[in-house]
Amino acid sequence: MTSPDPGTFNRAELLERMMDDEELLQEVVDTFLADVPHQLETIRNAREQRDADTLAGQAHTLKGAAANMAAEPMRAAAERLERAGKSGDWAQAAQLLEELEERFAELKGVLEGNQGR
Repeated sequence: MTSPDPGTFNRAELLERMMDDEELLQEVVDTFLADVPHQLETIRNAREQRDADTLAGQAHTLKGAAANMAAEPMRAAAERLERAGKSGDWAQAAQLLEELEERFAELKGVLEGNQGR
Protein backbone atom coordinates (compact mmCIF):
# COMPACT_ATOMS: atom_id res chain seq x y z
CA MET A 1 0.00 0.00 0.00
CA THR A 2 1.13 3.52 -0.71
CA SER A 3 0.20 6.43 1.50
CA PRO A 4 -3.43 7.40 0.90
CA ASP A 5 -5.01 10.75 1.64
CA PRO A 6 -4.65 11.19 5.42
CA GLY A 7 -8.00 12.99 5.39
CA THR A 8 -9.71 9.68 4.58
CA PHE A 9 -7.41 7.20 6.27
CA ASN A 10 -4.22 7.53 8.28
CA ARG A 11 -2.20 4.57 7.07
CA ALA A 12 0.83 5.40 9.20
CA GLU A 13 -1.28 5.42 12.35
CA LEU A 14 -2.93 2.11 11.48
CA LEU A 15 0.38 0.50 10.55
CA GLU A 16 1.83 1.60 13.88
CA ARG A 17 -1.13 -0.03 15.63
CA MET A 18 -0.30 -3.21 13.70
CA MET A 19 3.29 -3.05 15.01
CA ASP A 20 4.52 -2.30 11.47
CA ASP A 21 3.29 -5.70 10.27
CA GLU A 22 2.17 -5.22 6.65
CA GLU A 23 0.52 -8.65 6.47
CA LEU A 24 -1.51 -7.98 9.59
CA LEU A 25 -2.47 -4.58 8.20
CA GLN A 26 -3.76 -6.22 5.02
CA GLU A 27 -5.74 -8.80 7.00
CA VAL A 28 -7.36 -6.04 9.05
CA VAL A 29 -8.19 -4.06 5.91
CA ASP A 30 -9.66 -7.12 4.18
CA THR A 31 -11.81 -7.97 7.20
CA PHE A 32 -13.01 -4.37 7.51
CA LEU A 33 -13.93 -4.20 3.83
CA ALA A 34 -15.83 -7.47 4.06
CA ASP A 35 -17.72 -6.61 7.26
CA VAL A 36 -18.81 -3.01 6.74
CA PRO A 37 -21.33 -3.65 3.92
CA HIS A 38 -23.20 -6.06 6.20
CA GLN A 39 -23.19 -3.50 9.00
CA LEU A 40 -24.49 -0.79 6.66
CA GLU A 41 -27.28 -3.12 5.52
CA THR A 42 -28.28 -3.68 9.15
CA ILE A 43 -28.39 0.09 9.67
CA ARG A 44 -30.50 0.59 6.51
CA ASN A 45 -32.96 -2.04 7.71
CA ALA A 46 -33.10 -0.53 11.19
CA ARG A 47 -33.83 2.91 9.73
CA GLU A 48 -36.59 1.53 7.51
CA GLN A 49 -38.13 -0.26 10.50
CA ARG A 50 -37.53 2.74 12.80
CA ASP A 51 -35.57 0.55 15.18
CA ALA A 52 -33.62 3.21 17.07
CA ASP A 53 -31.75 0.79 19.33
CA THR A 54 -30.40 -1.31 16.45
CA LEU A 55 -29.54 1.73 14.36
CA ALA A 56 -27.69 3.45 17.20
CA GLY A 57 -25.98 0.25 18.29
CA GLN A 58 -24.78 -0.64 14.80
CA ALA A 59 -23.65 2.94 14.16
CA HIS A 60 -21.71 2.74 17.43
CA THR A 61 -20.04 -0.48 16.25
CA LEU A 62 -19.09 1.14 12.94
CA LYS A 63 -17.79 4.18 14.79
CA GLY A 64 -15.40 1.93 16.69
CA ALA A 65 -14.37 0.01 13.59
CA ALA A 66 -13.63 3.24 11.72
CA ALA A 67 -11.68 4.60 14.69
CA ASN A 68 -9.65 1.39 14.79
CA MET A 69 -8.93 1.85 11.07
CA ALA A 70 -7.73 5.44 11.64
CA ALA A 71 -10.53 6.61 9.31
CA GLU A 72 -11.64 9.83 10.99
CA PRO A 73 -14.24 11.05 8.45
CA MET A 74 -16.05 7.72 8.59
CA ARG A 75 -15.80 7.60 12.38
CA ALA A 76 -17.29 11.08 12.68
CA ALA A 77 -20.15 10.24 10.30
CA ALA A 78 -20.95 7.09 12.29
CA GLU A 79 -20.94 9.08 15.52
CA ARG A 80 -23.44 11.60 14.12
CA LEU A 81 -25.64 8.75 12.90
CA GLU A 82 -25.49 7.10 16.31
CA ARG A 83 -26.71 10.31 17.93
CA ALA A 84 -29.55 10.66 15.42
CA GLY A 85 -30.58 7.07 16.11
CA LYS A 86 -30.57 7.62 19.84
CA SER A 87 -32.75 10.71 19.47
CA GLY A 88 -35.13 9.06 16.99
CA ASP A 89 -34.51 11.75 14.36
CA TRP A 90 -35.36 9.64 11.30
CA ALA A 91 -34.99 12.40 8.70
CA GLN A 92 -31.53 13.20 10.02
CA ALA A 93 -30.70 9.51 10.24
CA ALA A 94 -31.52 9.07 6.54
CA GLN A 95 -29.18 11.92 5.57
CA LEU A 96 -26.43 10.72 7.88
CA LEU A 97 -26.69 7.15 6.60
CA GLU A 98 -26.08 8.51 3.11
CA GLU A 99 -23.06 10.41 4.41
CA LEU A 100 -21.72 7.32 6.18
CA GLU A 101 -22.11 5.27 3.02
CA GLU A 102 -20.24 7.96 1.06
CA ARG A 103 -17.40 8.02 3.63
CA PHE A 104 -17.15 4.23 3.42
CA ALA A 105 -17.12 4.32 -0.40
CA GLU A 106 -14.28 6.86 -0.29
CA LEU A 107 -12.33 4.79 2.20
CA LYS A 108 -12.96 1.58 0.28
CA GLY A 109 -11.68 3.23 -2.89
CA VAL A 110 -8.51 4.33 -1.12
CA LEU A 111 -7.94 0.96 0.51
CA GLU A 112 -8.65 -1.10 -2.61
CA GLY A 113 -6.63 1.26 -4.77
CA ASN A 114 -3.61 0.68 -2.58
CA GLN A 115 -3.74 -3.10 -2.24
CA GLY A 116 -1.22 -3.92 -4.93
CA ARG A 117 1.35 -1.61 -3.30
